[in-house]
Amino acid sequence: MMSLTRLFLLLHCAAAAFAAAGPLPAAPAGDPGFLVHSQEFNVRVFPEKGSCEAAVAWDVEARGPEPRAQLTAYLADVAEVTGVSSPGGPLAWKRVPSLVPFFSSVVVSFPAPLPPGRRETVTFAYTLSPSAAATGLAAMNMAVGPDKMYFFECWYPTITPFIDENTFVRAGQKPPFTLAASVPAGFVFITAGELASVAAEGDRAVYTYRCPAPAPFLIPFLAGKFARARIAGGPVPLDLFVMGNARAEEASGFTDFIAQSAALQARLLGRPPPAHLAVALCEAGGLARGFPGLIIVPPGFQHSWRDPAVASTVCHELAHTYFGNLVTASGPGGNEFLSEGLATYAGIKTAAGVAANAEDALFSHALARLMGSDTPDSPIVQVRPMQNVLSGEVYSKGALVFNELARLLGEERLWRLLGTYLARHAGGFATLDDFRRLVREEAWPHLACFDGHRALLDRFFAQYLDSTALPWVEIAATEAPTPGKCECTVRNRGDGFGLAPIGIRAGSRSEEHSLLIAPGETRTLSIVRPGAGRIACTVDPRGTFLHGVRRTSMLARAADLRRKGLIAEARAAYGELLARIPEDGEAWYGLGRLEEQAERHARAAECHAKAATLGGTDWLPTWGWLREASCRIALGDKARARALLRRVLSEGNDMFDAKREATAALKTIEE
Repeated sequence: MMSLTRLFLLLHCAAAAFAAAGPLPAAPAGDPGFLVHSQEFNVRVFPEKGSCEAAVAWDVEARGPEPRAQLTAYLADVAEVTGVSSPGGPLAWKRVPSLVPFFSSVVVSFPAPLPPGRRETVTFAYTLSPSAAATGLAAMNMAVGPDKMYFFECWYPTITPFIDENTFVRAGQKPPFTLAASVPAGFVFITAGELASVAAEGDRAVYTYRCPAPAPFLIPFLAGKFARARIAGGPVPLDLFVMGNARAEEASGFTDFIAQSAALQARLLGRPPPAHLAVALCEAGGLARGFPGLIIVPPGFQHSWRDPAVASTVCHELAHTYFGNLVTASGPGGNEFLSEGLATYAGIKTAAGVAANAEDALFSHALARLMGSDTPDSPIVQVRPMQNVLSGEVYSKGALVFNELARLLGEERLWRLLGTYLARHAGGFATLDDFRRLVREEAWPHLACFDGHRALLDRFFAQYLDSTALPWVEIAATEAPTPGKCECTVRNRGDGFGLAPIGIRAGSRSEEHSLLIAPGETRTLSIVRPGAGRIACTVDPRGTFLHGVRRTSMLARAADLRRKGLIAEARAAYGELLARIPEDGEAWYGLGRLEEQAERHARAAECHAKAATLGGTDWLPTWGWLREASCRIALGDKARARALLRRVLSEGNDMFDAKREATAALKTIEE
């Protein structure tokens, strides 16, 4: 699931650096440079040759107080430019390196500077080849075969000599496009937007598409021997494109699910339902892709859509019509949170609302993925685009943060707020600050039931976006000293505040409480228990509370520091983890290895003994005994070492050649 906005963010950051350091002068702050009014693409696809000839014309307007002599276009590295021209004739141009991975820059010089307000058409002619597949980035993948050819996001369709928030983000650089594609007879062409016409041209067919604003930044091409089935009569009409021996009628349940999901999302967000959707079943770079009016998913999805994970993925892509296309987020971290995090949240809620009925399980899976990842902790606002591609942190944590926001504000109020967000920024861009400001304006009056409600939202965002702090709530139920009562003790062991929903059941009586609980705080609740019966308490009965400790990440960070020989830093990292989870056997083992590395054998022996006692994995007790034995040998305590090694041989789990090492060590002691 590759977001359109991930590459934009990379471009946004790198292009500004290029403009400042490259051959173009930096424009004054607030100077909008060039504004793109529209784009017109003409392509000829040749699957048999594995190439595509393309020409793209941009209608640009010079902006700002001074005439413009140059502009810069960002094209795919695999695009071989053959010419740049305008209605008046060829223009001077040169290809220059770009700081943007997989892209390069084309600097165009006009014969005479364009005065502000002057509009000009600039046309680039170039070819694309299968070398795009060598980029290793799903968004830039290209594949060619006898029955299909696809490539995604091959252009960066915005021209400006200087990209910053004022010139780019606020200038609304999301121009509509039209596209005419010539493909061999028997091939079908698909892109974002609406199919306007199909016409014969000798032994080829010409497909014409239009995509009104807001168009995606980076445009998909998909040509293949697809069979097309029009499916009407549901809440959203759609076209299904299948390949090979697949039959559209076999996917009727799947297409009905998509139509209902699209209609539900629109209703929740207060938007009109899509006029039309195209669904292409094709293995095509990444798991699934979402564009305005188009989603591309693997063929197997038509049979496995009842799996909650598949259903939520499909709905995630549908949500990209709004989050990532209708409104594109900008800024590091905020870009990820306001596109992938929102799409994941909307995907889970939509899938659960239509068919999957597994909301709790999906959010729990997201929580497990976040907590179990060994990617080092990083605040959402610091996550860079390529980090997100590799780790997916913002998909999981972003969805969980929105779920927490829904629990804080109320789900219905959050959907209304998201509808306002889309309406306020429709066809343009939003920063994370824009979103925070909107939430404050719309939501804080409804939080008066909480102490300090005016500061609560700022605290919420500071914790979940600007830091890695998380609550970690534990509860315990006990008999109260007063007969007929029981007590529930709630403790926050984490470093962040939490909204903890507590369910208490005592005999035939039950109560629910929602507590805001600070780091280190302990609260006690009591409930009358009529008659006899078991006491049962739960935190977050729905199983979606964002709380816990990123143990795997903390352990991986400490181990990495240890391997690098950074003794003091590694000791502090292990100490931080053990302060939170004193019973973590793996952390004690890692600390023991660190102390061995520092030649503090007595302390290392203590740590390994603790690790062996606590366990936690199959290998840990055995290797705890083995490493403690090694430390005892270094300390001259051969008797204790001998006993530990014999325990390895008699009781140990023979993993990673533990018993062979124990035998060799015993032989050394005896000699």
